[in-house]
Amino acid sequence: MLQEYFRMTIDKEGNLLTLPQILPNYTPEIGALATFMLRLSTEVDWDEEQACFDTLSREFAEFYCLQYDDTKNPTASPTKDNPREWTIEHVFLPALRHRFIPPQTASEDGSVIRVASMEKLYKVFERC
Repeated sequence: MLQEYFRMTIDKEGNLLTLPQILPNYTPEIGALATFMLRLSTEVDWDEEQACFDTLSREFAEFYCLQYDDTKNPTASPTKDNPREWTIEHVFLPALRHRFIPPQTASEDGSVIRVASMEKLYKVFERC
């Protein structure tokens, strides 16, 4: 099931061989791998199929999320010297822009709103 649905491979000795590539050009924090493996064994409900998908998806989300590092300067410009900011600007935001499709209920209840549309902004600035 792990290979078929999540592209994750664990061999017979329990060695992790592959992890899914969720976003191109993004590799999760390798320091969190041990915690991820521990949580796979303790937090995932392997007995019931629906609960297994739910808890396993949550653990993948926790592992692949961008870890917050408050030791960096939050006002620094996003460069390769600031990998967190660079990753947000060049990996997460483009992926979000092209792949995120919120459910209809999210736009109706106000949890997701459109702040600006590039097409409309171009039309406004063309007039200037």
